[in-house]
Amino acid sequence: MLSFRPHTNTIPEVFGPRRGLISFVRSESNDCIKLETPGLLVSTSRGVVPHLSRDNLRRTNAIRWINVPFESFLERQPPLPTTLPLQPLLGFDPSRHIVALSLRDPNDLRPIPPNGDGHVSAMCIRGVQRVSPASYKTYVRDSKPDVVFALTDTCLSAPPHSQKRMTKSIDRSFDWLRNLLSNTTGSERSRNIFVNLAGGGSAGARRAFAARLVEPLEPKDLVDLHPLQSLDEGVAGYSSDLASLRASVLLSSHDELSGLIKDSLGSLSNAKARIATGSRSPHECLRMNRDIGFDLFDAQWAVNASHWGVALDFRFPVPSRLRDKESLDVGHNLYSEGYAEDFRSFIHPTEDVISLEESRCRCSACSPSFESDILNHSPSLDLSASHDTTAQPFTRAYLHHLLQTHEMSAHALLMMHNLTVADDFFAGVRSVLEGSPGNFNDEIALFENVYDESMLVMATAKEAWGTVDKERGKGRLAREQQKAAKNDQQPVVQTESTPQ
Repeated sequence: MLSFRPHTNTIPEVFGPRRGLISFVRSESNDCIKLETPGLLVSTSRGVVPHLSRDNLRRTNAIRWINVPFESFLERQPPLPTTLPLQPLLGFDPSRHIVALSLRDPNDLRPIPPNGDGHVSAMCIRGVQRVSPASYKTYVRDSKPDVVFALTDTCLSAPPHSQKRMTKSIDRSFDWLRNLLSNTTGSERSRNIFVNLAGGGSAGARRAFAARLVEPLEPKDLVDLHPLQSLDEGVAGYSSDLASLRASVLLSSHDELSGLIKDSLGSLSNAKARIATGSRSPHECLRMNRDIGFDLFDAQWAVNASHWGVALDFRFPVPSRLRDKESLDVGHNLYSEGYAEDFRSFIHPTEDVISLEESRCRCSACSPSFESDILNHSPSLDLSASHDTTAQPFTRAYLHHLLQTHEMSAHALLMMHNLTVADDFFAGVRSVLEGSPGNFNDEIALFENVYDESMLVMATAKEAWGTVDKERGKGRLAREQQKAAKNDQQPVVQTESTPQ
């Protein structure tokens, strides 16, 4: 069972920065997973955290909450996760990982057919699939996730949306949540459900949906939903998809987005966990925690950095040696030739610590270690003596080489590093809120001034990644053959030499 407890010294009346603790206890094993907030969650692709094998996943302590979009399994029937529960099927550690299930990837904004009264459109590798609320409920029952995100009718068409469309969106989202909660036993209903705050870019629609969540149930629903008195009593928390929300409004400034979210949360309990997906930068995470009080953020920006060859290098609060700087990059574009002979680790050591050892990033790329057990392949070998299980950190030059040669291990190392940097970033947020909450606004302003929020380093690295992928990625041989054939067809121009 999942529970959330805000810390009393930081909990605001409704909105504002806060710390908290999410606890999840497994009934079958009594394993208790504790996740301090604000913190991060990681999404998967076909059940796999991008670039990480199972052993590297276990080495990455930053990963504790894993979101699995179910749509990536819909190409076959029955979907694979219905044959075995998610935890053993995907190889996650039940003593460390909370596994959440959603139908759609909240960061996927590709054009898709609209939803209907009886189905939600989902995107799988074979195209669009229609999923009914009854089917989704069956998938949830069979795959046994720790946390479930209820179906929501999200408008992905271009704004503005008509009042009729907004009304349909609210009605469908409300009915689908009620369907997920109805006709279930107590043990099934104990599955922790998060509801997405519906209403899109309409403030009135968002307030109306929130009001329907807390209003008393109609008599006909009291039997199916017993002992619930409102739908809000059946949910463990609320989620907000920032990516789709930006797409639903013409102007997506921070004040406008936060205002719409406040319209939804204003009448809801502030004692329940709040999740934000689709954040674009650590700067946005800071502002959303300050102005709203979100507890978990997805780390898609850290995942993207790993895709594109960027090693993140920033801290919160800003180290003293950087407080007079401006517009620093949030990371290093390791495709750049400037790193070809840079044999330093990914992250700068800081002067805010007692020793260099304390300043080293704790990820498996910057602080690699090996198993202490030794396999003796011969009885004549005596390797029982103690030995060092640590190693030198991987360097920027080494990663530059791996990226330029299109090696997959480069992205695995970057993924472990970047998620650890993001986790340390949220740990820094918690430390400021715990030690000096009155300075939180000043620390955010300083962070925004020191680190470049436009994150141009990501765009530059993405362009370099595209170049290398074209030169050495999938389809390279076919492109080279086409280029060679084209060159062979060009006439050769011969010139006479001029006699001396």
